[in-house]
Amino acid sequence: MTEERSENQNRSTFREWAAVTTAHGFNDFSQANSLFGKIVWFVLIAISLALMTYQLYTTIDDYTDHKWVSTVKEEDPDINGTKFPSIIVCNINRLKNSKVKEYNMSYDMVRFLFLGSFQQQYIIKDENTAAALEFYKWQKAHNLTYLDIFEKMAPKCEDIFVEEQCSEGNITPIQTLDYGRCYRWETNELATEWGTKGAKYLILNTQGWDYVPVIQNNFLIQGLAIQLSYTGAAELGDWIKLQPGTHTSLSMKIAEARYRLPSKSSILNPFQYFDALGSEPPCSRDPQLKYFNDTPYTTVSCAVECFWKLPISLCDCIPFLPNKFYRTCDAEEIDSCYFSAFKNFTADDWTAEIFNCMSQCPEPCVYRYVEATTSQTTFPSDEQRPELEKWLAANQMGNVRLKDVIVLEFYFGSLEAKVTEYYKAVSLDNLVSNIGGLIGVWAGMSFLTVFQALHYFYKFGEEWRKKSAVNTLKY
Repeated sequence: MTEERSENQNRSTFREWAAVTTAHGFNDFSQANSLFGKIVWFVLIAISLALMTYQLYTTIDDYTDHKWVSTVKEEDPDINGTKFPSIIVCNINRLKNSKVKEYNMSYDMVRFLFLGSFQQQYIIKDENTAAALEFYKWQKAHNLTYLDIFEKMAPKCEDIFVEEQCSEGNITPIQTLDYGRCYRWETNELATEWGTKGAKYLILNTQGWDYVPVIQNNFLIQGLAIQLSYTGAAELGDWIKLQPGTHTSLSMKIAEARYRLPSKSSILNPFQYFDALGSEPPCSRDPQLKYFNDTPYTTVSCAVECFWKLPISLCDCIPFLPNKFYRTCDAEEIDSCYFSAFKNFTADDWTAEIFNCMSQCPEPCVYRYVEATTSQTTFPSDEQRPELEKWLAANQMGNVRLKDVIVLEFYFGSLEAKVTEYYKAVSLDNLVSNIGGLIGVWAGMSFLTVFQALHYFYKFGEEWRKKSAVNTLKY
């Protein structure tokens, strides 16, 4: 009689909960008068809960994986206009042949100098270092450092820019890893029109007649290499090549990649304090370079630092580039540093160290760049050539050969910026919303309903405990 009364109390507790809960099916199950009806409702409830459990598992799994996805959108330009990027211009010919002769530098020494540069993409490579001692002796005799060689013997600003006044301050010499001495040109103007209506022009001279006739360890093309930059610094390897004797059009578009980071924008949003726990973005908010302190951070610059980490630690100097806190290594020092490095470390150990360092180069959370599309046509036409040559002579530019000239036209194809934004696939507030939606769809419950169910389960457990205590006393 006592067991029957206890069983009736349990049924009463379940029916009481089923009658008041918003959970689907439980009240129908408790009110069903036939066994078949109870079975049908039990199966439906079981299927719904099984599907809910599966989707809850996948949702929570997506959150714990901390996946980041991206979306691409267009952003309107600034109301005042869009700033033109800096244009970094380099002559692919790094040393003028006339200067090589003036300083009595042999072509073997030129090959050795170019071999020791950071550029490794030569078509014809000659690793013969027989001219090393001759080069070191010549360098000391002329009292020239590595940077002095490019300062005195590379193409000057006046050699490259036609009609541009190099003394006006909008053209700045910079040293690059790929092409030695280059020049950064800035218009300091805003574009308010897109297309060729808002185009700017540069007339550039490759001076093909003054190229060094060296094929080993040298670039086998004639022309200029340019970069478009909002940082003012040259990025290793990211060059656009311009062919002489052409009119080249450059259609630009600003692009930006950024990560949508958790922001503590309101004290009323409790999720913001927990959302970033264990889910750091795959980028660095403020990455810094150790040696290139004058260069904005990029993953390529970070990788270059990894190559130089060991030689810098041995020789305490920076190869190839000027630096505020380190002196620039001379060619002889670079050789001795690398020789010491290989002497104390095996090639495999050094390679492993470099790749380990490069694997720790993070993406910056925000970086801006320029996408460009080029097109070109012959400049000038055959009919125009005689008149243009007369015009050059009349303007004291008779030494400019038309076949060496590049007319560069650059403009914005669109003033809108293309923004690629990365964000967490499932944030904490998304997770809570998704869980609530799944529980509501499959079981008709809310978070309060869950707590209500827990309360009735607790009540049921208490009654079961009391029943067990009574049975224990009885026996």
